[in-house]
Amino acid sequence: MNAVDDILPPLLATLRNSSLPTPLRSSALTILATAVETAPVAMLSYGDDLAETCITILQVESRIMKPRVRVVEEVSRKGKEKAEEDSESDDEGEGVQLDRHGRPKKPEETPNPTTTDAKHPSLRRGALLFLALVFRTAARLAEDSASSSSSMRSDLGLGGFRMPGAAVVSGAGGGGTARMLVSLETKKRARTVVRYVGETDEDALVRHQAGEVLEELEGDIPYQVNPIAYGRGPQSGYNVCNSTTEGPDALCQTAFLNSLDDFCLWGSATPDGQIGDVEAAVVAYCTKSGHGTRIMPGGTITALQYMRTSAYVQVVGLFDQTGIELMSNDTGGELDPHGADQLGNPLGGLVWSTNLPEATSNTTLVQVQNWNMFVGSGKFCFKICSNKVTWPDYCENRFDLIGLPATMPWTPRVPASSKCTTYASTDIFKATNLGYQQDLYLFIRD
Repeated sequence: MNAVDDILPPLLATLRNSSLPTPLRSSALTILATAVETAPVAMLSYGDDLAETCITILQVESRIMKPRVRVVEEVSRKGKEKAEEDSESDDEGEGVQLDRHGRPKKPEETPNPTTTDAKHPSLRRGALLFLALVFRTAARLAEDSASSSSSMRSDLGLGGFRMPGAAVVSGAGGGGTARMLVSLETKKRARTVVRYVGETDEDALVRHQAGEVLEELEGDIPYQVNPIAYGRGPQSGYNVCNSTTEGPDALCQTAFLNSLDDFCLWGSATPDGQIGDVEAAVVAYCTKSGHGTRIMPGGTITALQYMRTSAYVQVVGLFDQTGIELMSNDTGGELDPHGADQLGNPLGGLVWSTNLPEATSNTTLVQVQNWNMFVGSGKFCFKICSNKVTWPDYCENRFDLIGLPATMPWTPRVPASSKCTTYASTDIFKATNLGYQQDLYLFIRD
């Protein structure tokens, strides 16, 4: 028996015992978090138990917020003044803990050291922070395992490499997949419970933390989809993109197509690139900040048409392709999640959207399984296809030599028979945003 087996069971028993003082249970959670951070590999056999305990706390000990009732209380000026005088004459701070602004702390901020209130928000807050730590640690272990396994494969084996948007693939020489800190079943249950808590818990901070944990669970993006030095790999950029990566030197290989004014194009990571030479290493250039990518400079987009149908969404237009670091005379080419080796161009590239045809909400990002894009000759087109429509294949990837007109037909004018709304550029984009030049932007739905 090792030290982990000596320490963890009593800590888990303390955390699970709702009759014990809440601060004591929270302290057990803090010690467990330190153990996960310090020795994650040693915790492999306990990962599911730890996560399940916190999920159960959230499920059983959550307190549902009550409907708000507005109460209007009339206080006379005289009575109000008297109350203020009485307040000033009170012994300041006696028996009351104050925050940094001198205001009395709320009860949930100062739990009684002996309270056994299992529904005290401090415990749920701690459980959510702990879950976030466990899932982040699990993702890091998976990445480390994938990287180390690449050096153990035979020349003919493909074990350990990641397909875009898929799990780790194990081949003849791969030796299998490493043990996971948290099982897929536990992560699935966590999504359900955390989403419910984020929508119903009475504590605002609990709801906020639940939203952050849910983003990690639903995103679940590895740092690199293809970190393996095999074939064309590893990929040149990364897939975890945020405010720390955003800027002109970003190597983000995660792109988005959300709306008329919120989408990305794949472009060269270095000046004067040609798609035929850099297709495996292209990076995302987006029309808006907030995705952790490079941002298209002003004047890049000069005409734009956006179309949303029951089977696909596409954006097509004219642009100054030097804005995504392509040579001005590059005739371009196609980018898609397949490629000759089925590893995609860019290698390891991912695409996400809040506006797939089957989307019921325009706030939830969903990974796009089938997409294609053409850039070059001053034109671009980006199409994402429904994950639920497999036939016909509207994101056909076999006609890259034919180009944009055949694969993504579009008309730079308003078709008389379609359901269109026409916008002036100033109706959609701020003058200081991207410097759009043309007069018409089309938004089309079937």
